[in-house]
Amino acid sequence: MDDALPAPPRPSSTAAPPSSTFKVQLLRPDGPPCPDAGASRLLVYLPGTDGTGQAIVPHIATLRSMGYDVWCLYMPRDDRSDWDQLTTQVTLLLRRLLATWQPRPGPAASAPTPPGPPRATLLAESFGCCLALRIAASGAGPGLVDRLVLLNSATAFNQSLLGASSLIAATNLLSLFPRDLYAAAQATLLPLLVDSGRVDPANQDLLRSMVLMEPPRSGASFGFGSASASPSASATGSAASAAASVDSYGNGNGNGNGAYGQGPSAAAATRAFGSTPAFAGRSGAGGSSPGGSGGSSPAVSAGSGADSEDSPGGTVLGLGSGLGAGPGGVGPVFYGPAAAANFRSNLLRAGDPGEEALRRVGCPVLLVASARDRLLPSILEGGRLERLLPRTRRILLPDSGHAAMLERGFDMVGLMRAAEALGAGPQAQPQAPAQASGAARAAAAAGISNAGNDLRAAAAGGPSSTAAAATSHAGSGGGGGAAAAEPKAGAAARGARRVASAAADGAGPKPAEGGAEGEEVVDGTTEAFDEWTTRMGPWRDLVSPRVLGFENLPPPGSPEFSRPMLFVGNHQRIGFYDTPLLVLELYVRGYRVRGLAHKGHWAGPFGKWFESFGTVKASPMAAFKLLKGREKVLLFPGGAKEVVKKRGLEYTLLWKESPDFVRLAARCGALIVPFAAVGADDAYEIMMDTDEVVSHPLLGPVMRGLLERLGPGLDPSESIFPVTRLPVVGLPTLIPIPNLQRLYFQFAPPVDPSALGTDIKDPEQVQALYDGIRGTVEQTMAELLEVRRADSESQIGPRLARSLSSVVPVLGAAAPPQQQQEP
Repeated sequence: MDDALPAPPRPSSTAAPPSSTFKVQLLRPDGPPCPDAGASRLLVYLPGTDGTGQAIVPHIATLRSMGYDVWCLYMPRDDRSDWDQLTTQVTLLLRRLLATWQPRPGPAASAPTPPGPPRATLLAESFGCCLALRIAASGAGPGLVDRLVLLNSATAFNQSLLGASSLIAATNLLSLFPRDLYAAAQATLLPLLVDSGRVDPANQDLLRSMVLMEPPRSGASFGFGSASASPSASATGSAASAAASVDSYGNGNGNGNGAYGQGPSAAAATRAFGSTPAFAGRSGAGGSSPGGSGGSSPAVSAGSGADSEDSPGGTVLGLGSGLGAGPGGVGPVFYGPAAAANFRSNLLRAGDPGEEALRRVGCPVLLVASARDRLLPSILEGGRLERLLPRTRRILLPDSGHAAMLERGFDMVGLMRAAEALGAGPQAQPQAPAQASGAARAAAAAGISNAGNDLRAAAAGGPSSTAAAATSHAGSGGGGGAAAAEPKAGAAARGARRVASAAADGAGPKPAEGGAEGEEVVDGTTEAFDEWTTRMGPWRDLVSPRVLGFENLPPPGSPEFSRPMLFVGNHQRIGFYDTPLLVLELYVRGYRVRGLAHKGHWAGPFGKWFESFGTVKASPMAAFKLLKGREKVLLFPGGAKEVVKKRGLEYTLLWKESPDFVRLAARCGALIVPFAAVGADDAYEIMMDTDEVVSHPLLGPVMRGLLERLGPGLDPSESIFPVTRLPVVGLPTLIPIPNLQRLYFQFAPPVDPSALGTDIKDPEQVQALYDGIRGTVEQTMAELLEVRRADSESQIGPRLARSLSSVVPVLGAAAPPQQQQEP
């Protein structure tokens, strides 16, 4: 592949010039060698900004074993299609592919083939999510797509890195980067995309190919070749045919949304781009048709010419040729990947299709968000899309970053099973083709170079290409991104107010009516949790908690998960260091827990902060209301005594003798989940215990007077923190600062008082269950201390050193091959 491409006209800060020819292709990428197990379903992967489709390669064998025939979109790095052009091109390719595709018998194809004409599952990542949503929102969507799986959608690109990504893209400086400077820029960015410690060496090689925007090896590809041996003689006719073809499926509503019509028929697509669909592949590696798997020789349509240097191995017939050298064929040379990355980053500034388009998506959507995505606010954006899309479910990946598909342990089977459980979208209703409009007929006069713009206008039944482009930019995210941000912020504010109101009342908001058991209830509290979890992300990365025993808990969506739960465990010293991260670790794993906190926190500045992650004032009635509302509740039976425990009592339970929480759980039909936490009790160097502060001749009166002013009636022995030393420097401080050592959480199997037949009126039975749960917490705590002793990265220093050293392989992935020469 050539590293340098002739420079396109310089893009503006809001939009780059569209491509003059169509270039995108559908490929069937090669996976690991495996026998053909058949296929009953079609899956098309839409990649991120690299445009290569490489990220699907590690999962091809898994998807084939599930009965999927896997294809991917490839966008050559000289492609300059805008969103409307991309939507039109991929819509045409999908329709033509589906018109020819047939299920293949085999063991993996044992699942029944869905009724009706075949449709594709679109698996999209980042940039590809913006495209998938546009396709599904179009009138062509119901006939092409049965469901969407969206991973870390880039529809929130304008909020990436607090807006820095959008600002950098607007400068267009990246397009000027030579090879080495581009490699350095990618080296800076890649640690935000992926944790190399979770990426195997083979996938690091894929990452290198993605940085250089190299397509995957493929056994077959699909596109539309020219049907004429003399392209120059038929250019005008081709443009007219293409425009008329797309216009024939426009919905005529003049909404300027590009290819949001019914969709082209197979015959229309053929008229637009050639008389015969083109399939190509390496000899013996591909098939003669999209549904085939044999080793027939590649098929090349008439007039295809020589192989393209951007072709992914063998002859590949896409939708156009390479980028021209600029006006008059003369212009500066740009480094290909840098220019493409700059163009697509600018395109993402208008990536959000807008709320109106999102509400038109009729097929089920599985939203997947990585909790450690350092590049995009994926949790927040997943929540926003969940509220806007009609049929959706959201899954959080607790330990994955932005490039989750390259990470070790990515559960493709689980995600696809979850997507299949959502069902399929409704089939498209047949619609009579319309006659070509005046805009379509006018495309011929514009010539083939402007066919893409006029196809878009004709598809919408709207104005000329220039006007359509302006309308699309305004409605597809240029202003749409800002418009979408306002209701999103308003929803978050409303959510925060609902949490605050719930805290004041001592109970959480009631679950939304009509929600199925085990499904996440999307309410104001969930929105507030999303906001808080996103803000806590950097703190979580720094502390790097370890979570053990989560497999003991009922998986989200299961019948047991729908029951109320009472999490009981040891409260660590101070409480500010570990409790928020405990709540966060549960939330990103599907458990939204509500904490019960000492009312003294509301006497100072911390009450509102506790409310930000769902905590309410502790009282028996508050706990009862939450559990009766089927909430998950976090309770520390030791209370404030464990928060201000003395030196020498680290990791010692100071629980009250009363087994009231056992009676409470049994009365509400709740599961009791014992857990233990380690890491915060000795994260502070205590200089003076609380009782020493209270009895001190100088500090005592000052602290008691301050407490009386903030919270009259509070017990000083439970409400005044000890005096600690600052880490490293050792200076005394009244504000406890932890040393950032790692935290450890472990969950034991739940206890069901109902299943045990516990009689809450029998004190001996209740006490026996209480003692058993306490013993479980103590044993789990001892196990965690052993885990910590064996952990070489329990302290912040070794963790930082490991993080810096792990960046080296990722930096190597950004470096171009040494033999690559700049022309």
